Amino acid sequence: RNAGLHSSIPTPNFPSYTSGHATVSAAAATILSHYFPQNADAWRAMATEAKDSRLWSGIHFSVDNERGFQMGKQLAEYVLRDPSHSPMASSP
Repeated sequence: RNAGLHSSIPTPNFPSYTSGHATVSAAAATILSHYFPQNADAWRAMATEAKDSRLWSGIHFSVDNERGFQMGKQLAEYVLRDPSHSPMASSP
């Protein structure tokens, strides 16, 4: 460790985990874009900003954010293909 070295982006002080903010933001942007396509660019931009904020604040590593973002998009696409997969779907 070099005590004189200071990075502009702090290193998270915990193990690497998938970013929940990135996951939820990407899922929300994907679903909202499906129902409101005229705003898709704005939804994606906001989701990307939420994802990137976790890196800039030193909470997650880049890979945590990228994988979370990818996972959120895939989860939303899964629900959009068959809405019965949604936790909001009625149970029998």
